[in-house]
Amino acid sequence: GGLGGTGDGAQPRAPTYGSLFDPVDFGSGGGAIAGGVSYSANGGNGGGCLKVWANRLRVDGVITADGGDSVNTGYSSSGGGSGGSINIRVGTLEGGGVVRADGGEHGHAGGGGGRIAIYYGDRTGFTGVVEARGGRYYYSPQTYTAFTGGAGTIYWQQTNETLGTLLVDNGGVDSSGWSTPLQAISVKQLLVSGAARVEATNGMTVTGQTVISGTNQLHVADGSALGALTVSNGALFALAGRATSTSTTVSQGAVLTSPAAVALDLQVDGLLLVATNGLMDMAGKGYGGGSVVSSGSTALPAQGPGAGLSATNGGTEGYGGSYGGLGGNGDGAEP
Repeated sequence: GGLGGTGDGAQPRAPTYGSLFDPVDFGSGGGAIAGGVSYSANGGNGGGCLKVWANRLRVDGVITADGGDSVNTGYSSSGGGSGGSINIRVGTLEGGGVVRADGGEHGHAGGGGGRIAIYYGDRTGFTGVVEARGGRYYYSPQTYTAFTGGAGTIYWQQTNETLGTLLVDNGGVDSSGWSTPLQAISVKQLLVSGAARVEATNGMTVTGQTVISGTNQLHVADGSALGALTVSNGALFALAGRATSTSTTVSQGAVLTSPAAVALDLQVDGLLLVATNGLMDMAGKGYGGGSVVSSGSTALPAQGPGAGLSATNGGTEGYGGSYGGLGGNGDGAEP
């Protein structure tokens, strides 16, 4: 479901796979570390696959498909296994227990969260916890976010409905990059929470609500339909192309933006509210400024039809870019 953490924070991570609506795959194992007697450790196994069909399911204990934990030798560490699959179809779900498919942890690189799908007739009697978070870095997970696995996926659907709710939650611990990629999906609700970082790489359709609240990030592709969109409490929503919504609220330190050199193009059928402390931010998202090569002796040109001139070896100063108005002269001379 979620990407695993990186052992050194630099190399590409293994891809995600499997269905969030009908998860049946095993989780993947974490990488081993080989470096002599004191530095070697096996990686954690991936979580298993659990499928349950029942008229009534009561969970007061634990149902788990967690990934196996990594091993920390004191000198180095292996990787945690990713969470596996939990696929539940019940008439009635009740109890106060735990259903989870978390990534393995206790070392450096945590495993990505697994996938959980629960189809139910009635769950009013269930007060428990369902989670599929990524495994955490053992020492300081809030500081070394590259080591933390990405959140997995949790899908809820009532049996009399055609679409359900997708929850992506990383348990309050940040990871790095877009650590929970999604393909083209259609859901009734999309809820992003717990410091999750979600990227919909293809257009997605949400018929009800899209809610991003807290230290979470959501990046959606061109052509997405988001229903009633709420971005609040410091969340970041990045739109890579055009999207539609029935209403949009940006509030309480939240940011609505787009990647550099991509227009923020949002069509709202009802109210678009940028509330106090909300921000629609496209500052610095246009053509790139000039840059300096590593040696510091050469200035590369700025981009855009009105790009300001770059200067080399102190001949002049860099010129300002032009658009509606002319940029300033780097040498201060009158035209």
